Amino acid sequence: MRLPAGVAVCILALGLWLTGCGPADESDDYVARVHDTTLSHADVQQMMRNVGAQQDSAGMAEQVISQWVRNELLYHEAQRRGLHNTPAVQEQLRESERTILINALVSDLHDADDIEPTDEEVQQYYDRHQEQLRLREPYVYIRFAQTRSPVAADSLQAALEGEALSLPRWERLVRELATDPAAALELSTHYHPERHVFPTDEALRSQLQRMSPGDVARVAAGDSIALLRLEDRAEPGTVPELTWVEDVIRDRLTIQKRKQSFARQVQRLHVDAASRDLLDVPDRIDPSAQP
Repeated sequence: MRLPAGVAVCILALGLWLTGCGPADESDDYVARVHDTTLSHADVQQMMRNVGAQQDSAGMAEQVISQWVRNELLYHEAQRRGLHNTPAVQEQLRESERTILINALVSDLHDADDIEPTDEEVQQYYDRHQEQLRLREPYVYIRFAQTRSPVAADSLQAALEGEALSLPRWERLVRELATDPAAALELSTHYHPERHVFPTDEALRSQLQRMSPGDVARVAAGDSIALLRLEDRAEPGTVPELTWVEDVIRDRLTIQKRKQSFARQVQRLHVDAASRDLLDVPDRIDPSAQP
């Protein structure tokens, strides 16, 4: 008899939540204890990092502790009832172990070879696939910086409104005056998909959508002042320059090379098993054959 899916998931979840927890120690430096197992402050912080929660979130920390205590109580009760010795649970544990081991091997096989695409491979892919790489959405090239100083904002705005603003001069101003030079320079030196430029700032995103090339905008953003000039907007259908899509091409080539490497290594396992008479797959199975 097989366990219901929910029970199987619960068994796996117990193992995940118990990771990093250990026997009670003499220091009593823990946030919860069930039987002889404790949950430390470090365990809670690690669990919160695993789910992407803010480390100073008291509410999330309480949920983590409550969930751990619940699962630990259930775990001990399952052991007390001897459920780990039942055929259904043993079958589920064996299947889970197989899945975990297979996934671990697949991960190792994917990472076994040096699959970083070379610059030459990226260039060749771009040359061969320019038609398929035509933009499906607008890309923008902007100058952008934020500052908390009105005086610095005035200087940045004056530079943006000037007739000629070279990239080196803008980079120098950003490093001197911007509150986050690295983020400003990242936006100011490449074409980006327009929807990716200000994904969490509605005011700046709306402002950018209304702008035409050459327009300059000054936007209040909380306690900061954002300065923005739209240099260019490439419309859908444009053949992009290599620098615009280089990261996309590298990702595609990496995935392609991983698949090829994985296929080669699986084929090697086939050949090795067959050579030692450990693999037997009939060429053809006749579904009409009678037993």
